[in-house]
Amino acid sequence: IQLTFHLGLTTCMRPALDDLPVEIYLAIIAHLDPASFNQSLLSLSRAIPRSPVPTHFLYNTITLKRREQVFLLYKHLRNNPQHATLVRNFSLETWTVDAEIFVNLMALMPSLVHLKIFVGPNFLPEHIEEVFEKPLKSLRYISLRFRP
Repeated sequence: IQLTFHLGLTTCMRPALDDLPVEIYLAIIAHLDPASFNQSLLSLSRAIPRSPVPTHFLYNTITLKRREQVFLLYKHLRNNPQHATLVRNFSLETWTVDAEIFVNLMALMPSLVHLKIFVGPNFLPEHIEEVFEKPLKSLRYISLRFRP
């Protein structure tokens, strides 16, 4: 992308990608494929680290497919509570996970609208009770898939 701005009659300035306004990035992000949205947005933010790429969209939908991701996300959200409030859609798609850490992770995300959990052999009924002990007022969809 080459953008040229003319200021007056003789001044010509070519801004770097870092200098583009956030509205340009929002327009670009609007065209990202939903299937690879998070990965594309993350790649864009890493490719242009000093740019105002709005990375808060990364937290809208989170899908964890490996058990070690649960602890990493828990640690990140515990240290960045402002990110935890941005999570609207959460999916845990692994059968083996430390249920205690998962319960603690769920307590950090108060604004969930959509929740999908694969309930594996590490979960006890008490773990599921703890997840829903505190009301999630914005929750509209729950999917629990139990491993036979």
